[in-house]
Amino acid sequence: MYPFTPANHQYRHFFLIWIIQSLYIFIELLPLTKTSVELLFAASLAITQGGLLGLPIAILCRYVRGKTLHRETILAIASCLSILLLLGNYRLYDLYGFFFNDFVFNIVTTAGGIEALDITSSTWITLTLSIMVFFTVVFTINRWLPSERLFQKLGRKTTISILFVTWLFQSGTYALADYRSWTPELLIAEKVVWYIPMTSKGMLKKLGLARNREVREYTVDLGGKLNYQTSKNELHITRPYNVVWLVSESLRWDMLSAEIMPNTYAFADRSQHFLQHYSSGNGTRMGMFGMFYGIYGSYWFDFLKTRTPPLLLHTLRKNNYQMMAYTSAAFSYPEFDRTVFSEFSKSEMHEDNKGQPWKRDERNVTRLISSIKDATINNKPFFSFMFFESSHANYSFPETNTVRSDYSKDMDYLTTNFTKEISGIKARYVNSAHYLDSQFTRIFDYLEKSKLLENTIVLITGDHGEEFMENGYWGHNSTFSEQQTRVPLIIYSPDKKPQKYTGISSHLDLPATILKTVGITKNGETYSHGSNLFADNFDRDYVIISDWHGNAIITSDYKLVLSSKGRKHGDRISTKDDQFLNKLPAQASIKLKDFLQTLGRFYL
Repeated sequence: MYPFTPANHQYRHFFLIWIIQSLYIFIELLPLTKTSVELLFAASLAITQGGLLGLPIAILCRYVRGKTLHRETILAIASCLSILLLLGNYRLYDLYGFFFNDFVFNIVTTAGGIEALDITSSTWITLTLSIMVFFTVVFTINRWLPSERLFQKLGRKTTISILFVTWLFQSGTYALADYRSWTPELLIAEKVVWYIPMTSKGMLKKLGLARNREVREYTVDLGGKLNYQTSKNELHITRPYNVVWLVSESLRWDMLSAEIMPNTYAFADRSQHFLQHYSSGNGTRMGMFGMFYGIYGSYWFDFLKTRTPPLLLHTLRKNNYQMMAYTSAAFSYPEFDRTVFSEFSKSEMHEDNKGQPWKRDERNVTRLISSIKDATINNKPFFSFMFFESSHANYSFPETNTVRSDYSKDMDYLTTNFTKEISGIKARYVNSAHYLDSQFTRIFDYLEKSKLLENTIVLITGDHGEEFMENGYWGHNSTFSEQQTRVPLIIYSPDKKPQKYTGISSHLDLPATILKTVGITKNGETYSHGSNLFADNFDRDYVIISDWHGNAIITSDYKLVLSSKGRKHGDRISTKDDQFLNKLPAQASIKLKDFLQTLGRFYL
């Protein structure tokens, strides 16, 4: 007696996909296994998850009718897409450390999201050819290979019993590993695409099983109505300095050097240069949110929902500043048109997202300088923002503007071996940063020649950093490593003498700093999680960095990751330089308590 009806090979496609996906998942997990238990755990995970991922194919096998060729074509296409989705998930994981999730869905479904990825033409060609090849292979195999016979020979009862035991073993192993903090097993489970774990903390506790005390889950009740005022008790500016705010995509701190960015480096020597500055996020969304609101990134979703503008920009507008914003990406992705720039009219927001990024940046700098000229003619203070895109992957620059000639000529996201070719890829990034320097210089030179530096604040930073496999990942949005979170910060202020700051600082401090510099006396801690960087007593104990899933605490000595992703295998504890620690430092509990007390500050 067979588990399915074999007469017309009804479920052949499902069996083939189950076998292929289970084998592929097991191959991905195999390098993580060292013991026989870990090997069995990986195999059981691969078998159960491979089958679950194939369920849509099983449903199609059951309900798709019609002529044989027509039915086989539909199922072959569906099977091909299922395999490609699995391969794409693991490619994404290898690059960024996560699978397709709500964050990726947000990219795909938000206007400007796909364009922001800057996918190369070679990647699209590879994807098209892959679909064609996979379709041909799957269609041919299913026509001639009776994969269902493996299950027919076992019989229905035996097959169901084996699957049940397999599922029970992997579920029980994970529950115990989660309770006892068995890192190897948890790391294996973390690499299973879309795995939904089962835990049994209550039952295991009742059984008297001791739990590893190093494992802690830190939560705080958040939510409710936002308590963030922008229209009540308007703030009056007494020193109406102009503000030029320049942000570059993925610009990490070590690009600011005499070799790579010589003119910007020289400008830093005339300014306040913060040598240990951190973004408020490891991605654009949280990085920009923190630098303008001065509030932890976990608030992003509520501010987006209510379309609440930042106090900083609202105050400048109410004090008769001419407001202009330029981007070489799109204001709709991330949704800055509904958050940071929600009070800006369409005529105040200018986006140029067509063509090569370096050319977009060049055109936008021309527009920004022109708008500054218009503002000075009108004798009004101005706020001018620009978001540069050249340093976003795949890293854009003209051939004539290079400092490293060993750069990769192309980046096919599907076929490029990032581990082997990372040096050439980073060389592209270095060249793009060098090109940014030339565009920053155009702005510096204009402000200098026009004598606007006498009454203009100039701020230069990155939205977040960029990693090049220093810790096993490429890009950003995956971890809280130094390379993904540490960025340059230069603030030129007419009333400040040049100075270098060696202590840690954060994007969260920028609103309080700028508002204080233009004459606002209100304490920055009443409207943000930041403080005035120019205060004589400024001294940060720690910074908070956010991702889509939560936060991380970074001090001068260690990092403690509290996001849901980091908690998958206990608290992610490391030194500041990303060397993992087994135990939480004693002083960390003090910082953690302080963080939790401030986390809900802006909710009623």
